[in-house]
Amino acid sequence: IVEKGSPITTILYQANLIIAKIEYQEKQLDKALDEFIALMNKATADERGAEANYYVGKILFEQGKKTQAINSLENLNVNFASFEPWVGKSYLLISNIYIDMNEEFQARSTLESLVKYFPLPDIVKQAEEKLKKLDKQENLEVVEEEVVQFDMETGEIITEIKKDTINTNIQKGGTENE
Repeated sequence: IVEKGSPITTILYQANLIIAKIEYQEKQLDKALDEFIALMNKATADERGAEANYYVGKILFEQGKKTQAINSLENLNVNFASFEPWVGKSYLLISNIYIDMNEEFQARSTLESLVKYFPLPDIVKQAEEKLKKLDKQENLEVVEEEVVQFDMETGEIITEIKKDTINTNIQKGGTENE
């Protein structure tokens, strides 16, 4: 029997992680998910378990299971808190999920917490960049205009929807550089 923490266990965890990542890269998401879950449950005090937990959340998100993905990623902070890079990456991914769910307030709160409290500069920098993108997106608005034309040759009425993106910040008196 292999004991936790032994070099053999570490090698087995690494092998399981490699197999799961290959399945993920080959888009065999269900198989990869099973492998990552098994590893996450075995490697409870190992960085490979934290990485597996991250991938579980990522796959659930890719499968459209957004609430489950958020729950899984939040559990990473509870179960693998000492592996800060994976905790940080999980919260960056959570912010992406919130954005995908059109919950910009939640995404912004998550990112602002990372900027304010997270100890790793690389994660903080990524959170700051995402906040800047959110700021730019909030100042853009898609405007639809219905254009109706009459075709003289065929006698048909042609209706077309034109979409345009405007910077609402400029209209409010701001400049385009803001």
